[in-house]
Amino acid sequence: MQLLGIDNVFFEVGDLEKAISFFDQLGFKLKFKIPHISSVLFNIGDEEPGLLIKEIKNPKPSKLWVEIKDAHLAKEKCNQLGIVGVTLETATGFTFEIQDPWNNVIGFADYSKKPELARKSMI
Repeated sequence: MQLLGIDNVFFEVGDLEKAISFFDQLGFKLKFKIPHISSVLFNIGDEEPGLLIKEIKNPKPSKLWVEIKDAHLAKEKCNQLGIVGVTLETATGFTFEIQDPWNNVIGFADYSKKPELARKSMI
């Protein structure tokens, strides 16, 4: 079996409208709503797959890292929004991780140490 890439990533939340607002302020763009299943899909960059968020009573947390140009700038933006997190050093660069109100973790990862491994659109 050959893996071709990531399809959609799934997060569970307790309040869909609050989640839409939270992720929008972080730069995730709403692609479409799926009202009959209490879900929305956000774009992640220019790729077709996205972040599917579903409202349920007892959400279980998940984790997602997205590639960005500079994790330190993500930290600054999040701090301006009153969102705190932690910066992690990785083999390829840095990642700034935050949690949404339902304990899902979003990491903003850069390839500052290994730019040759970054998406070509990021260089």
